[in-house]
Amino acid sequence: MVVRPVGVVEPLPLVVVRTGHTAVRQGEPCPDLWSIESGVFDARIVSDDGRSFLMDLYGPGDPIGAPSELPSHVTATAL
Repeated sequence: MVVRPVGVVEPLPLVVVRTGHTAVRQGEPCPDLWSIESGVFDARIVSDDGRSFLMDLYGPGDPIGAPSELPSHVTATAL
């Protein structure tokens, strides 16, 4: 058993998302909230008639996902 001093926080796990893979999908529950360490994600929404719109680009330091398995507002894909 590892005993950590008071105030020491467990490091966050590293999640690797390869180019072209989607981290979160619009309307689906997010597994977690992450902070981008490196790379770029495009954030798109799909309208009711099926058109895709680029809303933003996320980069290092930006949050991606949502806490507590809330549904995602965008689809975020690694570029």
